[in-house]
Amino acid sequence: DADSLSVPALRDLLGRDPAPLLLDVREWEERAQGAIPGSMWVPLGDIMDGTGLDRLPPGAEIVVYCHAGVRSALARDVLEERGWPGTRDLAGGILSWSAAGLETPPAREPRP
Repeated sequence: DADSLSVPALRDLLGRDPAPLLLDVREWEERAQGAIPGSMWVPLGDIMDGTGLDRLPPGAEIVVYCHAGVRSALARDVLEERGWPGTRDLAGGILSWSAAGLETPPAREPRP
């Protein structure tokens, strides 16, 4: 899928200035177990019903991730339709990030 990024491609993008917004769309319980450092959290349900969209900067370059890539692909499509063209997702989700030996420390946001 041309809108999906590999782990090496995402790491390259994150090294840019400005880097894209990295968006975690998993549930809080999943994020509390581990997240990609520097990522922002808006659960998929809040993207689907529109309640979380006001937390995203208008027109931002966004890369979405979830556990294995299914939810992030759905979120990517919704975001593209709602004003964030060019949104991409991490192929394989946080599983692929972890498999590459990269850190996934627990997120520090308080439980909603």
